[in-house]
Amino acid sequence: MQDTTVGNLVKWCGGELVSGEPNTVVTALCTDSRKIEPGSVFVALRGENFDGHQFLQTAAESGAHALVGETGPEGPCGAAFIRVGDTRTALLRIAAGYREQFSIPLVGVTGSVGKTTTKEMIASVLSQKYNCLKTEGNFNNEIGLPLTLLRLDDTHGAGVVEMGMSGFGEISRLTRAAQPQIAVISNIGMSHIGQLGSQENILKAKLEILEGLQPGGLLVLNMDDKLLQGVKSDFETCWYGIAEDGLTALYMTGNAWGVFASEVHTDAGSCSFQLHLPDGKGYPVTLPLAGRHNVYNALAAAGCGWRLGVPGEDIVAGLSQAQNVGLRMQAEQVGEMTLLVDCYNASPDSMRAALLVLKGTPAARRIAVLGDMLEMGRFSRDAHAAVGQFAAENGADVLICIGEHAGDLADGARLAGVSEAYSFSKKEEAKGFLNGYMKPGDCLLVKGSRGMRMEEICAYIRSAAR
Repeated sequence: MQDTTVGNLVKWCGGELVSGEPNTVVTALCTDSRKIEPGSVFVALRGENFDGHQFLQTAAESGAHALVGETGPEGPCGAAFIRVGDTRTALLRIAAGYREQFSIPLVGVTGSVGKTTTKEMIASVLSQKYNCLKTEGNFNNEIGLPLTLLRLDDTHGAGVVEMGMSGFGEISRLTRAAQPQIAVISNIGMSHIGQLGSQENILKAKLEILEGLQPGGLLVLNMDDKLLQGVKSDFETCWYGIAEDGLTALYMTGNAWGVFASEVHTDAGSCSFQLHLPDGKGYPVTLPLAGRHNVYNALAAAGCGWRLGVPGEDIVAGLSQAQNVGLRMQAEQVGEMTLLVDCYNASPDSMRAALLVLKGTPAARRIAVLGDMLEMGRFSRDAHAAVGQFAAENGADVLICIGEHAGDLADGARLAGVSEAYSFSKKEEAKGFLNGYMKPGDCLLVKGSRGMRMEEICAYIRSAAR
């Protein structure tokens, strides 16, 4: 955060300056009292298990020049105090006001799956031309996004932020703070369908990103996604897709243009394709990431780069340097076995994508170790059975299923012809089974929702293979 004043903070958040001077300079914003820097403003957030208001006095004693809270400190503290009705709303408003001080182009990314990987690819492409701000990790909520925006400074030439949601209204609030020039919607899957009730409602929630898209902005859409195909917008639109899958000509009308891939080839650790940009040229691309789904993520990044003036050769260079983050699809050699680690999250769409990577990996046996997909609500049983069926129909030799819906996964696989489908309610039971079951030459895919902590299974496999 670049220096600003208490007066600006009051103006941006719409709060009341209860004490202190409006011309007091603040040099940073912090929501964690343990990380206060002298000169910062401390915003006292509330959560299920914490209340930052308990630490207002501590923050002042640690050198904060200003405090933002719904209630004030217990006594005189020497720092300016700004009273607001809701500190989370105030944080978003401060970030929006601060973002308005910078005229740089900013890309907002949302979608059911692949948001973080797409964001990373966009940042890699834009970094070929600009000093690019990006969301760190998956700081994509109403706390993480404002903190990202507050990292903007005069050295940045562009930025990309990720926007997540679990219900209506969340993306609306995020995009109004970010005010993007480009909005990317990667796909419409079943993540959070338990809360929203239907994919049509998920689409409606994702389209809230348009509420903050600036005049003259660009909407970037996956034309091979059936629900996105029906989106109509007055904004300039970049459609992207795989040429043999998409109806390319249908979408290139009016203020629309396209970015396409052809000749797609994938293996366990990478994929390659021909990239077709609006200049009419084809560019060979090799991604250091596995899976056909990552081709779509790359195309979205290419569209953003093209719109912001990154030359085709530099787009290719940026894509070739893209990296996965955290526990997303990564291939490891573990002894004489291959381990595919994809434990960050899971939905029917991401499960299918991961299973296709497993299918394309050479192995004596392909073993899918699958944990529950959470937040499926009333769709849980059918969704798990369908994933089990998909696994069976796409080359999985063995399913090892863990969690409340392990039986549904296994049943779906058995009905589709896989004889070896095992279900366990707890990870410890699955570990015991794996101990004597794994063999040299196996490829094991480990995937499940974040709450399942499937990385514990990965750690066990690594230790057992030593």
